[in-house]
Amino acid sequence: VVFVLDAYEHAENLCQQLALLRDELRQYSEDLANKKAIIVLNKADLISSATCKELLESVQSQSLKVYLISAVAKKGISSLIRGMQSLIRETIDEEENKMRSVVSHTSINLL
Repeated sequence: VVFVLDAYEHAENLCQQLALLRDELRQYSEDLANKKAIIVLNKADLISSATCKELLESVQSQSLKVYLISAVAKKGISSLIRGMQSLIRETIDEEENKMRSVVSHTSINLL
């Protein structure tokens, strides 16, 4: 799951916005809400470096990976892509391990 938040517009209440999104996702699907997630803070070029640091500190307390990007200035995009690739690989590995466990458990029961 990738949460994309406007760092400029929601700088004052970023954690509240994130909590709202997570709650809405949970209401939609508990399975999705329990998946690993990353946070993307867009429009980082419009806020000061001090504000960026504050936002990172406030959101990182959520135990999620956070990426500051500027889509317009094309900054932070490569790091975000690598982070998304890593998240996808981790998810695939976890799903494969679950499947192996199910297959192994089923094989044992069939014997």
